[in-house]
Amino acid sequence: MKAPMSELARRILADRELSKKLMIAIQSERRNPDDVEGRTIVVDGKRLTLTRATAIYK
Repeated sequence: MKAPMSELARRILADRELSKKLMIAIQSERRNPDDVEGRTIVVDGKRLTLTRATAIYK
C-alpha cells in the first residue's frame, strides 16, 4: 500500500532541480533548525519552508 502524495510533492520529486533544492533544505534544517532561509524553497512563485526533518531513511 502506498501513502497518498500531493501533486505538489509529486512534481517536486519529479523535477531534478527542485528535488535537489529539497534535499539541500533538509540538510540545512538538520544542521541548523533556526536558519529559515536555508530551509526554504520556491515552487511556482510560492515560498515553501521545511518545518521539521527528524530523520532520513534509505
